[in-house]
Amino acid sequence: MAASGLTRRDLLDAARRAGYKLSDRQLTDWVSRGLIANASIVGKGKGKGKGVEGRWHPAQRDLLLNLLAKRQTVTTLVPLYNIPVFIWLNWSDFNTYVKVDQIRKALGSWIDQSRTARSVSAARQAAEATVEQAATQDADEGDRRAAIRFLTDLAPGAPYDAQQLGDVFDAIGSLLPISEVVELASSRHRAIAHYEGHTDTDFQNAREAYLADVRGDVQSSPDQDVRQELAGHACLNLLTHLGHGDQSDV
Repeated sequence: MAASGLTRRDLLDAARRAGYKLSDRQLTDWVSRGLIANASIVGKGKGKGKGVEGRWHPAQRDLLLNLLAKRQTVTTLVPLYNIPVFIWLNWSDFNTYVKVDQIRKALGSWIDQSRTARSVSAARQAAEATVEQAATQDADEGDRRAAIRFLTDLAPGAPYDAQQLGDVFDAIGSLLPISEVVELASSRHRAIAHYEGHTDTDFQNAREAYLADVRGDVQSSPDQDVRQELAGHACLNLLTHLGHGDQSDV
């Protein structure tokens, strides 16, 4: 009986038929980053490595094609990590082909690639993400940098000058309450600093908390802007909820 699932050659051929260039090395790289799941190993061959072949769920082919389509529109891999994370956050109860081990790897890659591209600390990375979320599109770049510096220097749980922080965030047009700004930055800092210590249960709890926040917005909302906003910030949303559940010091 033929083994079920798609082979590596099947995935490469599917990409080619869809008009995309995908090398064997690139596919291996995307698997290592968590963009595509690890293959299930099937077969028992004679000799080292012989007769052993990885197989993927057909839905991973669809994920691959979505990733390749998105890759044509962006300059780095960073936005691509939102795609498998968004699927897992919203539909993993039904689409079990995206599992928590893939998401752990994908979110970790998103954190690493976002940080190492600019050699920034966990605190600054969390501050940048929070300012990006809070600032209006026409906010002055100097005001953005000032807000990032303020949050970067603010130790999680430490006292802060609410008036000064309010003035800094008013300058970038933020409508978020100052207490929420501080909590978002602190949660993301904790999640990044303790990333390797998070368990599968922590991820599942973060997903449940996320779903409680956005219940109905994704799965039933006719507003595509809502769906696109959540999809574009899937990694950030998961990171935030991981941090909410982590009350340890950084």
